[in-house]
Amino acid sequence: MAFLLASGVGVGFGVSIELKNFVDESIDINEEDEVRVEFREKGDKFFDNGIIASGILLAGFTTMAIITILNSAKRTGKSF
Repeated sequence: MAFLLASGVGVGFGVSIELKNFVDESIDINEEDEVRVEFREKGDKFFDNGIIASGILLAGFTTMAIITILNSAKRTGKSF
């Protein structure tokens, strides 16, 4: 489960950042000033929400990794 969360974190950050850069470059080439500003603000907000969601997944991965390590140590009877 921890590896699944880690994969989600990597994909979430990668896709959000790369698509945000791609959309920003496309807006600069294709749109007029008024439309560009409005579309950029909405696009930035959308991709920022994706980055925030990936951050929450990162917290879940970290917690899951810590729980896995502690549970493994408890089962084997070894302490830190």
